[in-house]
Amino acid sequence: MPPMEVVVVPHQAGWSTVDPEKGDPVDFDPETTPITTDIELWAYMESFVVSYSANATDLTKPVPADQTKTYGKALTLSSEEPARDGYKFIGWGFAAADVEPTYQPGDSYEKDENVTLYAIWENQVDSIIKTGYEKMLGRDPDAEGLAYYEKELTEKRLTGAKMVSNFMNSPEFAEIAKDLSNEEIVALIYETMLGREPSPEEAAYHAANLDQGYSYNAIINCFSQSPEFLAICNDAGIEAGTAELMWRDKNMLVTEFVKRNYRLTLEREAEVDGLEYYCETLLQKYETPQQVATHFVFSDECVARGLSDEEFITMLYNLYMDRAPEAEGLAYYKDLLANGVSREQIDANFGASPEFAEIVKSYGL
Repeated sequence: MPPMEVVVVPHQAGWSTVDPEKGDPVDFDPETTPITTDIELWAYMESFVVSYSANATDLTKPVPADQTKTYGKALTLSSEEPARDGYKFIGWGFAAADVEPTYQPGDSYEKDENVTLYAIWENQVDSIIKTGYEKMLGRDPDAEGLAYYEKELTEKRLTGAKMVSNFMNSPEFAEIAKDLSNEEIVALIYETMLGREPSPEEAAYHAANLDQGYSYNAIINCFSQSPEFLAICNDAGIEAGTAELMWRDKNMLVTEFVKRNYRLTLEREAEVDGLEYYCETLLQKYETPQQVATHFVFSDECVARGLSDEEFITMLYNLYMDRAPEAEGLAYYKDLLANGVSREQIDANFGASPEFAEIVKSYGL
């Protein structure tokens, strides 16, 4: 048999009697081994080692095992992530001093060379703070803000929930929220506090609570003692805590009573400051429900509506009796007003009615 012509391609490591795609190559040298019959050989290429360095000594979960990369073929990096108490693994870099990752677990690696990838760690507290800035404010933290929250959280003068509350009740977030739906706001809370998106059912439920007048803090407290948030805070060594409830969160029946006054006298929904003010007024018993209703009736905004006597009486029926006026009642009160009885006296009469007492009772007041 004539000598076999051997053609070796660049970066070929040798010949194998086993398909390298199906198993480890079994070397065969056609130049030194006589070939006496038909034989099928596979070329196999150079290989390189991808190693992983922990870049730390206090791991609670090890780095992945070394991987072998074949020349010219992309390697899928291991999906396994190392773990370390108090730190968040954020990816792999080419140098121990890298602070920004070049690769993530599961990424495609294409370089044909031996390499060591170094774990990049982020202090868990810093990670929580940065997530709050990025999700809630859409930006990186400024140095002063990062230092403040890092100190307050680690020294336990501030809790995780209170930090989220600070972000959400800031003027900066108020501007951002103008362009967001309540479902989108709920999603930001989930991503900030739990590191995940809500299910459609979860988003709809909490968005409905915001629609009803609950504050951001009330929604925050739905998660602040959850196993998910507690675990995140515990890993970082900070307190989960709770956010301070607003007055409108403390008794939704009272909140609905105040909102009812807005709708029936001013024909609009309540603004946050006013809702807070009147909820506190009623819950602290600074004024009675009748006094609060009267404030609405004779507020500058309501007076500016310029209601006719008939419109004024109709408003009082709806406000104090939850119904439209009957013809006789409307005529009776119009006659009183025409004969010099003041609107204040008419309002006081409606406010003292049994019908209004029942309405007040239905709101737990």
